[in-house]
Amino acid sequence: MRKLLLVVFCFWSMWAFGDHLLVNGDVKVVSVADGFAELEVQLSWSNSWRNSCNYDAVYIFGKYRLPDSDEKWHHLFFDASDDVHSVGSGYGLSVMNGGRGLLVYRSEDGQGESAVTLHLRWSLD
Repeated sequence: MRKLLLVVFCFWSMWAFGDHLLVNGDVKVVSVADGFAELEVQLSWSNSWRNSCNYDAVYIFGKYRLPDSDEKWHHLFFDASDDVHSVGSGYGLSVMNGGRGLLVYRSEDGQGESAVTLHLRWSLD
């Protein structure tokens, strides 16, 4: 089952201090089984921050369509459970909007460069 995948990454924060959001390398489909695809994505951004009241975050969502199809793009749905996805140490991840998107953020107070490798579960059903 081959699908063309376009993952669109957007940046969101309470204050617009973060910048230079990059997807480092290709989005990799690690495996496909039992109605799920496991994806690997490497992200980095500058000026990441978190304090006792607020923090910045990266909002991730994706679109796909079948190759050689005139169909419109469809929304990619991530598994709705936070614990089936993983992100590097010092960062957190929250599933949003019923699996339509994910927030990636610092889990502890700090500021500076951020680089994470995400392992995400895409529900193919």
